[in-house]
Order: sequence, then structure tokens, then C-alpha cells
Amino acid sequence: MNLFLATLLLILSIILASKRASRKILISIISFLSQQSFALVNIIIGICLLAFVLIRPFWYFYSQYLILFLLGLIFLIHGLFVFRSDENVYLAMIKKVQKNYYIYSISVIFALLMISVLLIFRSYIGPFSEVNNCNSGDNLSIVCGLEKSPEDIVITPDNKYLIIFWLWRNCSSS
Repeated sequence: MNLFLATLLLILSIILASKRASRKILISIISFLSQQSFALVNIIIGICLLAFVLIRPFWYFYSQYLILFLLGLIFLIHGLFVFRSDENVYLAMIKKVQKNYYIYSISVIFALLMISVLLIFRSYIGPFSEVNNCNSGDNLSIVCGLEKSPEDIVITPDNKYLIIFWLWRNCSSS
């Protein structure tokens, strides 16, 4: 999911880099949907994204779910704004953004690229268990100093073993 979301954000930033392509997409969306329909589509997308994220346990520990949560909030707030605003005010705001396109788009492109990099390089951002002293915690049972094998074995919460070769050499056998 990280790669899919990062690729999607990267493609969106590439589209935003081209004023002509983003303008064509914007005009086609505005001409295809009325303002109220566009607002309802945004509200539905926002609610669906928020529901998808909030049903996950510990969603706030993973970067992809945090980003989907923020995107859901943005869609929901944008939909409510479009729904509540006058059509002339909304079109005037779109014209202002199109007039100063590169001022707005460069910052959005930079933010999308940084989010893509975050998604690729860092998935889990929750708390890490302390394993330096070979002490088992609430979530991990650690076994150190095995006689027949030089590696340490960590039992994960789902009872699968993760073998790490040389990272925990400071675990001494007592």
C-alpha cells in the first residue's frame, strides 16, 4: 500500500507540474459535475477514506494511514466548503489559483514529493520496544545467548520468529 500511495502522490505531483494538464483536468471536472455534485463527491470520498482508516487498529502508528486520514479530512473539509460557498465565490477562488498557479503548485508539489519519500522510507512510526539489555517487554519476548546458533531470535506478537544476525551482539548469555 505504501508504494501504491507513494506512486499515486508522485503522479499527482507530476500532473501538477504541468499547468496545461492540470487546467484541462480541472476544466473537465468542473464542466462534468455541478458544484453541488462535486461537493457531494468530495464529502463521500472524505468519509470513505476516514472510515477506511479509523476501522484499523493502531492506525496512528503507520504513515500510510496517517496520510490517508489527512487526505480524508482535506476531501471532507473541501467538500463542505464547496457545498456551503456560493458558486461565484468558488469560481473566483479557482481563477485566483490559476492566475498565481506556480506560487501554489510548487509548494503543493514539494509537499507531495516529501510525503512520497516519507511513505517509501518510513512505514511504521509507532513506539519501538527497548531490546538492548535482552529484556522481554509487553509486546516482544527476546531470547539471547543461544548455544548452537550465533543469532538472536525475537518472537513477534503474532508468534512468528524474526532472525537477526549481528544486530544484538551486546546480549550476553548469563
